[in-house]
Amino acid sequence: MRFVLMIATFLAGPVCAGGMQTPLSEKVQSCWNTGALSSAALRLTLQVAFDLDQQGELNSGTIRLVSATGGSGGAVEQAFQAARRAIIRCGADGYDEIGSRVLVFGPDGILDITPQAALLEA
Repeated sequence: MRFVLMIATFLAGPVCAGGMQTPLSEKVQSCWNTGALSSAALRLTLQVAFDLDQQGELNSGTIRLVSATGGSGGAVEQAFQAARRAIIRCGADGYDEIGSRVLVFGPDGILDITPQAALLEA
């Protein structure tokens, strides 16, 4: 299972030192199931954003695709749905973080690229 993590240049605000492993990204990584993904979907790099309330509970309606590179169409949708399921599945017991979060799913794994300002508020 390999995923590349890239940071899109259009993200507003400073980003955590090029992205980093955090407890959140490590937790989601453990739920990221790539077994059924097509080879095209496996080559993609996705930025996925979502919101966690003050108790660390996921609002699944806030999960959104910010960007996708390395593919299009059905492959993007397939990879996004797998990322969405991983975020929901791992968040069943809540997360230790709060606020808006941004994760990058790619061929080398998952990184947290939440803008630094958001991490300071949390």
